[in-house]
Amino acid sequence: MNPKRCNEYDYINFLVAAPKSYSCLEAGRVQPAKANTPAHDSLNRMLHRIQPNTEDLWREAQPQVNPREGLLLLDDSTLDKPYAKKMDLVYRHWSGKHHNTVRGINLLTLLWTEGDKPIPGDYRLYDKPNDNLSKNNHLTDFLKVAYQRGFQPTYVSFDSWYSSLSNLKLIRQCGWHWFTRFKSNRLVNPDQLGNVPIARIDIGTTGRIVHLKAYGFIKLFRTVSRDGDVEHWATSHLEMRPLERLSIAELGPLRIIIAVLSNSAVLRSAKLVQQRLNETRLVFLDELFCDWKCSAISPVIVGLKLKCRLSVMLEELIYKTLNIS
Repeated sequence: MNPKRCNEYDYINFLVAAPKSYSCLEAGRVQPAKANTPAHDSLNRMLHRIQPNTEDLWREAQPQVNPREGLLLLDDSTLDKPYAKKMDLVYRHWSGKHHNTVRGINLLTLLWTEGDKPIPGDYRLYDKPNDNLSKNNHLTDFLKVAYQRGFQPTYVSFDSWYSSLSNLKLIRQCGWHWFTRFKSNRLVNPDQLGNVPIARIDIGTTGRIVHLKAYGFIKLFRTVSRDGDVEHWATSHLEMRPLERLSIAELGPLRIIIAVLSNSAVLRSAKLVQQRLNETRLVFLDELFCDWKCSAISPVIVGLKLKCRLSVMLEELIYKTLNIS
C-alpha cells in the first residue's frame, strides 16, 4: 500500500490561504512543487477517511473556556447550495439571509462566549432523512453534553424555533436560566384569568412576569424597532433587567458594559467597592437603559457613549466608596 501523501493539516492550511475556491481540485493545483505532491484525488480520499469528531473540537476549545462565566449559544447556519441536485446533506432550510427557504447544508453549532469572542464547543450536521434527528433533538444532545462537561452558563440562548416546552424544561433541570424569543401567539397567563397570546397583553419597558402555559413563571420583554417590527423576548430569570436583556440580545458594546460592571479587576480587588457597586448596579443599569430608550441613534453608538460615561461614573464611585479625595 502506498503511503499517505497528505493529512488534514495540509487541507486546513489550504483553506486558510485560499481566497475564493475551496475545492480539492484547486487544493491539488496550488500544492508546492516537491516529490510526492498530493493530487486532488489524494485530498479527496483523505477527506473521506476522516470522520467528523466533535471531541477533537472540544479538546482544542477547552483550554479557552471558563465554564463558570459566560453564555451558551445555539446557532445554526445554512451553506447555500441552490444548484445541488444529488449532493449529500442538501435539504431545504429557512435562511435568515434570504428570508426564505433555500437548499443548502445546515450546520448546528453550540457556542460559548464570555462576551468577547464565540468559541465553538460542539456541532452537528442536519441529516434527518438518514438519522431521524430533528434540530430540537440536536439541541437536547447539545445540552446534555454541555452539562456533562461542567458548564454553568449565566444563560442558554437560542432562536424562537428551539423554544419548545421540552427544551425549556430540560434547561431548568440542568439548573440553568434560558433566554430566547417567543412568537407573538405563544400563550401566557398574565393575570390568573386565563391564557392569552403574548401580542394581546401589555408589557412595560421593564418587562412583565407572566405564567407560561405548562411551564411556570417567566419574564417577558417587548421591543419595537423604528420600522414597526415587534419582538417578544422571554427568560426564566425573573430578576433580569432591561439593559441586561439588551446586552445579551445584541452581544455588542453594551455587553462590554455589563462585563466592566461585574468583572473589572479593579473592582474585584476592592471588596468595599464591589459591595457598594452591587447595591447600586441595578438602579444604575435602569438609568442607562432609560437614556438609551430616549435616544434616536443605534445601540452601537449608544453603547460607545455609555461606555465612556460608565468609566467616569465608576471612577467617582470608587473614590466615594474608598474615601479617596
